[in-house]
Amino acid sequence: MSDFLPEFDGRIFDFSRDDFLAGLASAALHLGNPDWMVYHWGCFVLHTGGQAKLVLSLDQVATLGLQLQRLSHFDNFKGLIDGFRNPPQFEDTRFEVKVANLFAQLDWVEKIRFAPEQKVRGRVKRPDFEATGIYANLYVECKRCHLFFQNALSSLNKISARFNKVMKEYNWPNNLRLEVEIAGPLAGKIDSFIRTTVQAAMETGAIAAPITTGPFRSYVVFRPDAFRLPSANWIKDTMIGGDVATGILNPEFTMLRVANYRAHKRFRSSVGTRVNVALHQLQEDKQCMIFIGDIPVHIGQSVCEQRLLDRVYDHIIAFGIWETEEPEPTLFCRGKDGERVGLFFGSTSSGTPPQKGCQGSRY
Repeated sequence: MSDFLPEFDGRIFDFSRDDFLAGLASAALHLGNPDWMVYHWGCFVLHTGGQAKLVLSLDQVATLGLQLQRLSHFDNFKGLIDGFRNPPQFEDTRFEVKVANLFAQLDWVEKIRFAPEQKVRGRVKRPDFEATGIYANLYVECKRCHLFFQNALSSLNKISARFNKVMKEYNWPNNLRLEVEIAGPLAGKIDSFIRTTVQAAMETGAIAAPITTGPFRSYVVFRPDAFRLPSANWIKDTMIGGDVATGILNPEFTMLRVANYRAHKRFRSSVGTRVNVALHQLQEDKQCMIFIGDIPVHIGQSVCEQRLLDRVYDHIIAFGIWETEEPEPTLFCRGKDGERVGLFFGSTSSGTPPQKGCQGSRY
């Protein structure tokens, strides 16, 4: 595969040949040569329990391997790797690796210790890692919101499957893609609404105007065209079959996209719950940070603003919100901590007084 770089399977990879090979070799080494590390149909597929599957792209696995290689010399690296042994926790551990890798590249950080033991309210707790250097001794907790395991996305997957079934019954045209937004409550004759949507979509073909039926607002586009509905953590894509490597989030090979952007309220509640869990892993007399992954900044920001006004979170000097496809997190802190946080991350992070909320800054 490396002989075809920088382009492979119709995608451009931002790796040198040496880094690409080193990343895959490191992933295989540190993850224990798992059975799922077989590249097939443009991706790796890891079974995470029941019918749940995790799909990883080639560059995601190579990147993970390079990150593990960088972190492998730090204290209690085994404690980090053990998180990958439990398939349902794989993505949580991968996010922890992502954040730790960020700290490992900061000039001032000299040591990282994974799962350091400390007592919090009389109980033994193990934050994800401790970063030590000339500026600070920071304890860091990383959380994801498990968005795909909430009721909203369970419903999303079922709706997607019902659309897919009807599209097959009607011999959906191979050159078109149907993109469906759940724009209202899922009530009434849902199966009838789905059939009406598919019938209307086949009659109209690719048009700019949406088709509105019941709770669904749908668009018909030519398959090679860009997605009309933006990518997010609450979409379900159905790829075409056949002897072709499709990759991930590839519009050309996607026949159906179903999205539920109305789930913001539930996701915001989920973020708050995860932040509260993170808080109870961190000692009150230490400098701490909490990172939340795979959520949009506009959802995480309101949660951060509330927590930064709460004295219970006084020892949390900053929150980091890391969106799925972003190369770096957005940081939120109090005004009084802005200079210190900017020093940690190599930029000036200005903030507003605590009583007026917080300031987000990408470093």
